[in-house]
Amino acid sequence: MAGKGKANGVGSISWTEQETKFSLAVYSADSHRNKERYGSGVLVAESDRPEASQAKGSIEPIPNEFDRCVEEIRNVLVASKGKTDEEKQQYSEALNRAVLGFEQERGQFLAIISDQLAKKRLSHIEPPNRTFGSLAEAVFAEVIGLNMLELVMKNREGLEEIQVVGRDIYEVRNGQAAPSAFRFQSVRDVER
Repeated sequence: MAGKGKANGVGSISWTEQETKFSLAVYSADSHRNKERYGSGVLVAESDRPEASQAKGSIEPIPNEFDRCVEEIRNVLVASKGKTDEEKQQYSEALNRAVLGFEQERGQFLAIISDQLAKKRLSHIEPPNRTFGSLAEAVFAEVIGLNMLELVMKNREGLEEIQVVGRDIYEVRNGQAAPSAFRFQSVRDVER
């Protein structure tokens, strides 16, 4: 199914050589996001979107679908939850404890992220790094956790230190540094 087609007379949509299966959930989510962004129910081709034309002369890369998903979830999580000042304070403390690594709070926020992904119909998004068990875990690692270091921290037995050199991760166990099975995708990911 290769070629070009028109979507409701608005721009062109190109198909890749690979055939993809239609998903009502993905179509609905895309349509909903387009409606929010562009004020219409019409499916807008990627090349016709404002951010695509800005990118041609822009230095800053266009965020991919996963990055936009992370940003949406981050915005939900940082908005103070609760009606009273006490409830807002408790939520902020729980979020801080999740960032610091407390297991109970980490589990609570992983559940919140998973719920928000389902509510926003974002569950179809593929994380750029497939080493995480789920999209919720990948988003959690980006928003609250330590990105790729989350995967290293899963096996804490004998772990004394984690070293990051460039994109490479080294695990120090029993006094010996050894390259980790995990590595950052870019130096930009390390710097965040």
